[in-house]
Amino acid sequence: MVSTVAATTRNIEQGIETNWILYDFICEHPNLSIYELHKQLDWSVGKVQKAIERLQERGYVETKTVNNLSRNKRVVAPTDWKKLYKMLREEGFEE
Repeated sequence: MVSTVAATTRNIEQGIETNWILYDFICEHPNLSIYELHKQLDWSVGKVQKAIERLQERGYVETKTVNNLSRNKRVVAPTDWKKLYKMLREEGFEE
């Protein structure tokens, strides 16, 4: 049983680390597609998608569809800091 708890804890910690690495990268390189992020970070598409889902659920990033000549693509950008700050304050985040 201990090994299961340890493995779960390790997976959660790795997920949190993945979230922050991706968030930092998105802040530095906004409006890249999931495919472009996967290529730049050399991560699997699934890893990028899941991390974006987690960040989006928490309100840290937003996605939008951009019309492209060849096809539409979904790009990811950090949430505007004013909107994020307001959200965090509403959730009880204080200095």
